[in-house]
Amino acid sequence: LVRTVSIGVGVGVPGDDTSSDILRRADLAVMSAKKVGGNRVGVFTPEMAAQEEIRNDVELHLEGVIDEGGALVLRYLPEFDMRTGQILATEALVRWQHPTRGLLMPDSFIGVAESVDLAGKLGRQVMRSACAEFSQWRSHGVGLSAVLRINVSPLQLVSHDFIDTVAATIGEFGLDSKAICLEITESAVVEDREAARNAVMGLKDIGVQVAIDDFGTGYSALSHLKSLPVDTLKIDKAFVRDLGRNADDVAIVR
Repeated sequence: LVRTVSIGVGVGVPGDDTSSDILRRADLAVMSAKKVGGNRVGVFTPEMAAQEEIRNDVELHLEGVIDEGGALVLRYLPEFDMRTGQILATEALVRWQHPTRGLLMPDSFIGVAESVDLAGKLGRQVMRSACAEFSQWRSHGVGLSAVLRINVSPLQLVSHDFIDTVAATIGEFGLDSKAICLEITESAVVEDREAARNAVMGLKDIGVQVAIDDFGTGYSALSHLKSLPVDTLKIDKAFVRDLGRNADDVAIVR
């Protein structure tokens, strides 16, 4: 048996901080040590407390925000052909307009949603909102040849009713399924290869496009692509950031 030890250090001021305050800080510090692999010492910082405060706030209010819908807003990232300037697609990105913290980015609440089993509920809300807005654009003659890209969490992908929910949402807003592309992370493919394959095959059966996002950042294997009918690989920015200077990056992207 091999054992490792992670230690959290919390510092307090006599007379100002209680023992429970210091223990809480030490707990946050040891969690930070474990998150980066463990077997090390983590020292409490004020940033840890701020992050924990945000997390607790998110965990407390996220479900209500999803149910109400109004505080969740979508921003769209266009994808265009650099040779012609034509817009090919747009990616729907969710934000949370928090009443006191301002506009929160996804990394502030997506992880919490997954940890408290709200990822599927959040994903369905984002999909409905994106399809509703996309349908409205098209009714005004905007984006008729573009594809709407929507991110899907690993938990959402393998839920039992996922394919039916996608088909029903697309049908509700009168969209062509070929104009919808669902983006899955490569981690979702690796974690449960068979379930991911079944989900992707189901999406292809209803005519939806599928993309693998951030390909090349984690456990990518080209062998996965042999069994997955994927339409698009979205290569991580690490491969294209230095295209003008790094011959290796050029070779890989090609």
